[in-house]
Amino acid sequence: MALSDTDIIFTCIYGLLIAADLVGNTIVCWIVKRFNSMKTPMNYLLVNLAISDIVLGIFQIPRHLMYAFYDHPDGIAGDLLCKFFSYGNLSWVGSGAGIFTLLTIAWERYNAIMKPLSRFSLKHVKIAIVLSWVFGVLITFYETLVLVYSTKIKSCEYKWNIESGGKIDSVVWLTAGSLLPSTFMIVLYGVVIKTLWCSKNKANDVAQRSLLKSRKRVTKSVITVTAILFVCWTPNLSYYVANAYKPINSSTAASLVNNVPILYNTSRALILLNSTVNPFVYAIQDVRFRRCMKRIVSCSTRVEITPASQSMATPHKRDNR
Repeated sequence: MALSDTDIIFTCIYGLLIAADLVGNTIVCWIVKRFNSMKTPMNYLLVNLAISDIVLGIFQIPRHLMYAFYDHPDGIAGDLLCKFFSYGNLSWVGSGAGIFTLLTIAWERYNAIMKPLSRFSLKHVKIAIVLSWVFGVLITFYETLVLVYSTKIKSCEYKWNIESGGKIDSVVWLTAGSLLPSTFMIVLYGVVIKTLWCSKNKANDVAQRSLLKSRKRVTKSVITVTAILFVCWTPNLSYYVANAYKPINSSTAASLVNNVPILYNTSRALILLNSTVNPFVYAIQDVRFRRCMKRIVSCSTRVEITPASQSMATPHKRDNR
C-alpha cells in the first residue's frame, strides 16, 4: 500500500508516541514494584492508569504502524482480526479503564482531604481496579461486536445492526468518556482546591504544614493528569460525534476521515500523547518518583530517598498516600 506524505509523517509521530508511552509507563509500573516506599494505595491506582495507557499503546501498533505492511484477510478470520487486533479496537478498553481510574483517584483525593479518617484501603483499590476494566469492556463491547472487515472498502468498518447505532455509540463515548467524568471531577476537585488553597485555617506546626504541602503536591499532579486527558480526548470524541451525524455514503467512503485526514490523525495523535505524558508529570512534580526514575533509567545501585521528602508518593499519617 502506497503511503502519502501525510501518512508517512503521522506514522513517524505515532511510532515515537507509542514508544514513549510503552517505555515511560513501564518505568512507572516498575518503580512501584521495585521500591517498597512507593507501594501506596494511590500509587497502585497510578499503576493501573499506566497499564491502561500501555494497553492503548500496544493495540494502536497494528492500526498505525503495521497496516501498510500486510494484506488483511477477509471472511471470519478478517472479522476476528478487525475486532481484536488490526483495527486497534481493544485500545478503547484501556481508555475506559483509565477514565474510571481517574474518577477513582478524584474520589480518593476528595475523601483524603474532606474525610481524613476515611481510609482508602488496598481492598478499595482492588475493587476499583476490577471495576475500571469492567467499565472498559462494557463501553467498547457493542462496537467490537459489530466491527467487521469490508471487502468493498478493503478495511475494517462498523456494521451497525440498527440504523442509529453509530450515533448512539458516539454519544455514549462523548458522555461517558468526557462530559460526565469531567463534570464529576470538576466538582470534586473544586471542593478540594477550595479546601487546600482557599481555606482561612492555616497550618500551625511543622507536621501540619508538611502534610498540607504533600496534599497540595499530590492534588496538583492528579489534576494535571486529569486535565491533560480531557484536553487530548475531547477533539477525537467530538470528531466521532460529528462523523456519526454526518450523512455518509459508505459505497464511496465519503467520511470525515477521508475528507480531512490531517484533522483526524491529529486527534488520534493527541490520544497517544495523553498516554505518553503521565510519567513526565510524575517526574516533574514528584521528587521521589523523579529519583526512582533516575535510578531505574541509569541502573544505579544506590539512591538516596529520605523519609522527610514528602511528595505525591509519600504516605503521611492518614493521607493514604
